[in-house]
Amino acid sequence: MTARKSADLRRADIVEAVLDLLASTAPEHLSTLRIAAKVGVSQGALFRHYPTKDDIWRSVMEEVEHRAQRAWAKAAEIGGGPCDRLRMLCLAQLRLIEQTPAVPALVMAPGRHVAENSVRPIVLRLMAGLMDRMVALARQSRAAGNLRDDLQPDDIAALLLGILQGLVLRWSLSGRGFDLVTEGDRMVSLQLRLMAPSRPQEVSCD
Repeated sequence: MTARKSADLRRADIVEAVLDLLASTAPEHLSTLRIAAKVGVSQGALFRHYPTKDDIWRSVMEEVEHRAQRAWAKAAEIGGGPCDRLRMLCLAQLRLIEQTPAVPALVMAPGRHVAENSVRPIVLRLMAGLMDRMVALARQSRAAGNLRDDLQPDDIAALLLGILQGLVLRWSLSGRGFDLVTEGDRMVSLQLRLMAPSRPQEVSCD
């Protein structure tokens, strides 16, 4: 490998540096000078790879989106019924956030950085992708008799998504003071049991 990193590798380093920094720094306080120092390059070199800060934010969010899609796809490969896969999808999302604490800072910070117009469409696409998967699995779970047939798949997904968002907010505000995936498993499993038919002993969401 040459002493000078390729442009693609250097851009990947920059994205990773931003994700690391966002774990402890609010988006609006993250300067290009600090990003450059984290990567170990000059500010001028940083702008050769990303001409504007807007370009950096966009690339970071695209990386988050790719990681999320990989996590969701992996959860879909797990065996079991649709209710099991729905639960595992929820946990995959929480695991992604636990492993990449920058995600809440990017997704839950409207109006806090100048690249919002570039970032927001990716955030909305990311949330829509998760919601679509949850709705599909909720529909399959209801058809399989795992969840009550008087519940709409969209409502099931919205309830579960609300649990995830509430957990992430509580986790962030507590300084990541509890295991996000463990607590998420407990809360999601509880919600699924509450949405099970009247004879829950005949079904399993565990």
